[in-house]
Amino acid sequence: GEGGAGGGLAVRLVRVCKRSYAAGDASPVVAMFYDAVGDALLTGDASGLVKIAPSITNVPYSDTATSRRHIEEATRADSEVIAAAFSDGDGSHSGGGGGGGGGVARAPSGPAAEPLASTSTQLEWAHGSLEVQTLGGMLGPVAFSIGGGRVVSPLYVAPWAPAGSLPPVLQRLRGEFPCVPFGNARAVPGLTPEWASVASATAEGPMHGHAANALWTVASRGDDHITLECEYAAPHPIAKVRRTLRPDASAAAIDVTLDVFAREATTLPLGFQVMLAVGDAAYGSTVEAPAFGKGVVFPGVLEPDESPAFSLKAGATFDSLSGVPMDIPGAAAVPMDLSRLPLDAEAEAALQLCGVEDGSVTLRHADGYAVRVTWDASALPSALLHISNNGRSYAPWNGTHTALTIAPVAAAFDLGARVSAAENPVAAGGVATAVELDEAEGDAPSWSTTYRIAAEAADVVADE
Repeated sequence: GEGGAGGGLAVRLVRVCKRSYAAGDASPVVAMFYDAVGDALLTGDASGLVKIAPSITNVPYSDTATSRRHIEEATRADSEVIAAAFSDGDGSHSGGGGGGGGGVARAPSGPAAEPLASTSTQLEWAHGSLEVQTLGGMLGPVAFSIGGGRVVSPLYVAPWAPAGSLPPVLQRLRGEFPCVPFGNARAVPGLTPEWASVASATAEGPMHGHAANALWTVASRGDDHITLECEYAAPHPIAKVRRTLRPDASAAAIDVTLDVFAREATTLPLGFQVMLAVGDAAYGSTVEAPAFGKGVVFPGVLEPDESPAFSLKAGATFDSLSGVPMDIPGAAAVPMDLSRLPLDAEAEAALQLCGVEDGSVTLRHADGYAVRVTWDASALPSALLHISNNGRSYAPWNGTHTALTIAPVAAAFDLGARVSAAENPVAAGGVATAVELDEAEGDAPSWSTTYRIAAEAADVVADE
């Protein structure tokens, strides 16, 4: 691109925004971006641009220091190029004034960045209905009939419109989907020493693997199942992922079989995610976790650009969801109850329940139903819980994302393949954080597991 790597990045970001405006997208993130670029051009301060850049481009700039360096270089070396990119053809540029509503007088027309063209397949049975999309093979929404004429939809479906500026995994984010491999290496600030020694900042691919970001094909569909497949291109060690969704004819439940076909022998973290809506009433829903060997808090800063209402103590251990250590500077760790959701404070939290005895997590919803995720704990021995409580102010979350993500995994958090395959602190405790896969032979998968999502009517747990 123009002006070297930094200039190319800046111009690319600008053009993404221009396409968004041309398509009629006047979302806050686009307006904020124009203001941030205007400030950078006028003052040389790229801090606002650095903060918002990861939200407006498919390039994963989780390394904030690298982002800042590239963008500052771009604003210094290519201010005229960027200004021209913003102009209406005559070189004019109206610098943003720090939130006044825009840094551009007029946006030229041009092709919009298109999201991936996903299609959906539906299936109905006596106790519900489901929809699965080709993008990411994601399941959702799902409607379960739980008796008494009641129908509930427990899976979270993101409210934002699909946008080509988002990574594919976020474009139509919803419900449940497999992660092969699980997570992705990235720079994480504030890692505790035992994790910093094994961490990797070099990205290994898209977050949660190719399958979570690609278009699947529907291999077969019957009255009682839908099977989808996703091919991986060589030289990736995975050749194909296949999954079959099979509703239980006698219950409000769906059984999912996940098959992984390796192109060659390899070791990778594997897992799947189930995103559940937790309702609006503070502390109205209850999380019931299985017995586990050790709980561990995410060992670094989860959202470095946010100012959460509270922070958990990075890398701290716990033995109950009702007593997870908070990080209070200058004070002893104070236990926090994360078994009742949603919280009444804006924050994000990630926990790994290592060595679960029984693969089962239940959310008892304030609306009087329970949704249960069950899986084979011998195949996926940990449960990663991500509690999202309006703690991400940037797009597309926009401070309105409230959900519980349950991720049964053989992984070290979501820190990627190199960390998970290494002797990391979770693996050192005897809990597998990766799966050894042999080369697949014919239609026999290298690895296969089955799990279940079920719902039923349930009493609301009263406050103690």
